[in-house]
Amino acid sequence: MKIYNLLPFCLLIFLNACAAQNTQSTWNNAPHLNDGFAITNPAAVGINEDTLGKILTPYNNIPSRDFRVAIIVKDGQLVMEQFFSSFGRTNIHDIRSAGKSITSMLAGVAMEMGLFKPTDKVLTFFPEYKNIKNKTAEKSAITVEDLLVMSSGLASDDYQDDSPGLEGYMANSADYVQFVLDLPMDFKAGERWAYSSAVAFLLGAIVENTSGQTLEDFARKNLFGPLGIEGFYWIKSPKGRNTGMGNIYFQPRDLAKLGQVMLDDGKWNGQQIIPSSFVKKSFEKRFDISHNDPVAHGYGYMWYIAEMDVKGQKIDYYFASGNGGNKIFIVPELNMVVTTMSSAYGTNYGQRRSRQFFESVMHATVGNDE
Repeated sequence: MKIYNLLPFCLLIFLNACAAQNTQSTWNNAPHLNDGFAITNPAAVGINEDTLGKILTPYNNIPSRDFRVAIIVKDGQLVMEQFFSSFGRTNIHDIRSAGKSITSMLAGVAMEMGLFKPTDKVLTFFPEYKNIKNKTAEKSAITVEDLLVMSSGLASDDYQDDSPGLEGYMANSADYVQFVLDLPMDFKAGERWAYSSAVAFLLGAIVENTSGQTLEDFARKNLFGPLGIEGFYWIKSPKGRNTGMGNIYFQPRDLAKLGQVMLDDGKWNGQQIIPSSFVKKSFEKRFDISHNDPVAHGYGYMWYIAEMDVKGQKIDYYFASGNGGNKIFIVPELNMVVTTMSSAYGTNYGQRRSRQFFESVMHATVGNDE
């Protein structure tokens, strides 16, 4: 064969190689891990890379070294995976109360399996507890849905320092379930919203009792497993129950996967993991909580509901939130998930900093002409 006959063939190989290289990010150096996420650069999905670079600069120089990870997934593709303070891809991190939203997702899976219904009465799931204090008709009327939307009426409000059902008090008890069931009523179930770790723990206990498994094992089989989430750790109570109110440790990309599932109406790689109807309910405003929260205006099934004005455009989003600045932000209008991991536990600035990062990413995305 003559050499000039090979030229078109060689040119085709060269062009294909260039095309393959163009699918790789020159800005985003995240590796392909065959974990369900394609990798691309921010500009390819309409995010201004110069702006994004400027956003990241101060986070690389935080003296407290407690900002750990920031991830952006847009159009189903991982466009940024940034680590700080020597944190690594395989490290696990406690997302604190953002775990409440995970417990809610597991409840959705359990209900789809027919293990219980939103209208089921909570006390019926704990027949082994014969002597419940402060037992009244109002307490007996509490439903699973009342737990999901934090309106149980139990005297447990983590925003009130004098509440008898504070998480700290529960943590000092020998039996968390007994502690929660014994609480007096503060208001009629469904009447109003009160943020409660004790209530979230009880929801997790219902999943455990009805499935005959710990939350950890149930999640591994029915949620984490299908998503390829393996490197996680979930703290347990003294009685061996996983803490449904939070304290679950994830690897960075795994937190983004959980956000992506909720963004995609409960699907992962075409497989329905969580019922789409449950996802819709999760993001449906049940209570106005703007008087309690400076950012969120609503609350669904253990997910916060909020709105942001970005360059004159009102954009709705939803988020899970954990102490220290641990966040899963979901923006359907932009087909985007943003997650942050931060260990600024017990501070005021941790939450504010993660929120500011998310706000900056929104501004780098909306109205970008790249």
